Amino acid sequence: MARPAFNTTMLLAVAVVVGLGVALLSSGSILIGLVPIIVSPATMLYLRLTMEEGRPAGLLNPGKQSWAFLYGDMLMLPIVFISMALGWRRLADEQGFHMQFWWFLVSVAAGCIIAAVWRYSEVQTYKRLGGKDRLDSPTKLWHDYVVYGSLGTLLVFGGLPVVILDFTSHGWAALVAFGGWVLLGLADSLRKLDPANLHPPVQDTYLA
Repeated sequence: MARPAFNTTMLLAVAVVVGLGVALLSSGSILIGLVPIIVSPATMLYLRLTMEEGRPAGLLNPGKQSWAFLYGDMLMLPIVFISMALGWRRLADEQGFHMQFWWFLVSVAAGCIIAAVWRYSEVQTYKRLGGKDRLDSPTKLWHDYVVYGSLGTLLVFGGLPVVILDFTSHGWAALVAFGGWVLLGLADSLRKLDPANLHPPVQDTYLA
């Protein structure tokens, strides 16, 4: 697949994930707990097998892989999303800022900023660790732009109203689980993960 086509695919994926996520949140559906699992580890595994020929091995190996990715995206974030959906059930009849279109636009802008900041930090880190040629691999691009962009948008859109307008047990559950995800990310920074174990050089993929 050519890079422009992959870029278009990522953009469409973000739009679909955000649209579906907003619909699930608005209806209070706990099915939204599946969204981070599908968008992150499931799709990343698909890309690793189809566009990167399964290399490097160990995408699901906790000894080599990011714990925030493995345990955070598959356990902590689903708890966050389900807690947000349950909180939105309580907010369904309230006409707060969460029901305004401007809040959706603010959330999308926040998601774009989150993805951009994360990508910038990763570029600096990978350059420092000698992994610059891995920044444009399919799984890396997907993780930086689609995962952070779409899930970041939904976290802002769904999470802040629950915390601000109706901070009950659902808000606490979302905050605690999100805090667990952040702690896993901090643990990853201390582990000093090797980019060679995370993503292949772009020239070794079908995106080259």
